[in-house]
Amino acid sequence: VYASEVSDDIVTLLESQKERMGWTVDFFAGTNTALPVGNAFFDYLLSCWSFYYLQGETVVPEVLKEIARVLKPGGYFIAGIPDAKNSVLQGATLLDDGSMMIRNDPNKLRNGERFMVANNADEVRALLAPYFDNIKVGYLYDDYFGLVVSGFVFVCQKV
Repeated sequence: VYASEVSDDIVTLLESQKERMGWTVDFFAGTNTALPVGNAFFDYLLSCWSFYYLQGETVVPEVLKEIARVLKPGGYFIAGIPDAKNSVLQGATLLDDGSMMIRNDPNKLRNGERFMVANNADEVRALLAPYFDNIKVGYLYDDYFGLVVSGFVFVCQKV
């Protein structure tokens, strides 16, 4: 089992907790457009509500191309992508590329971050189709006492 985080500092913190927590995982620093592993490395890639973070001028096809690069042929990509109903996106600015700039994160953690969003299952399929096949999409809507977590969850296979 491998886990990627965006900075060496976070990896160091996680490594310091690994033995105490009983984790059997190898941590490494990387981004969703630059994972420091070889081609066709993973059989499965699980993105826990994170692949849609977009840094700088990054666009979703760049992210999906990198995910496809690190997956073995027939490998599975399991992830979720938010929709505009998600509380973190309330008051966000819609940008020309379809992403949203967060302006009013209720947790004050992601203001200024850019997320790709999807409005429906067909949009999710269209995003994934250049790199993945056998695309299955579901919808998640949880209201945690007024804090809405919503979006599309999916499983697909590398073409």
